[in-house]
Amino acid sequence: MSETNQTPAPAAAPQERRRIHARRTAISTYARPDGLWDIEGELLDTRGYEYRDPQLAMKAAEDPVHDMTLRLTVDRTLTIREAGAIMDATPFAECPSAGFPVAKLAGVRIGAGFRKQVEEVMGGVRGCTHLRDLVFQMGTAAMLAIPHYIKSVEGDTTKIDTGEPNPYGYMGQCMTWDFDGPLIARVAPRFAGWKPLKRS
Repeated sequence: MSETNQTPAPAAAPQERRRIHARRTAISTYARPDGLWDIEGELLDTRGYEYRDPQLAMKAAEDPVHDMTLRLTVDRTLTIREAGAIMDATPFAECPSAGFPVAKLAGVRIGAGFRKQVEEVMGGVRGCTHLRDLVFQMGTAAMLAIPHYIKSVEGDTTKIDTGEPNPYGYMGQCMTWDFDGPLIARVAPRFAGWKPLKRS
């Protein structure tokens, strides 16, 4: 049997335990009547116990450590037109100012090189680690939602090739989307065997 046809082994049953932290993310994509799309991401961190926060305030179990909402408005080409963040709960008083660089994502296209462009805009001390992680997940969600919606409205959903010059960012990033595998040959044959151009 080939490796690709094997069933993964299930995880072992958990031992007795107590939940001490939970991170919940939720990402939704909305079609707007003006032809644009909103991708909204929410991130919520909670702890399962009472504690004193870095600003010496007592926090009850399940009080939010991080409570952040981020919106990306994109066009048909997955280019970000507007971006903004709300940080309702943060561990430090300085944290909310890290949401301002999110607006500078306007003009960035979700696709090949997206992560690098996000890092240039809000990487390191220019932004917030948690917002950055959420932006990356929202980019993936946009690529899953919007091209499929367009194809569903306009016609054949069995083909995902929309004529873009480069493969979508998720191609070549996992076993299923191998450029030399059967799925790309079937749904986006133009990229079968694709290799990035080497720059001298």
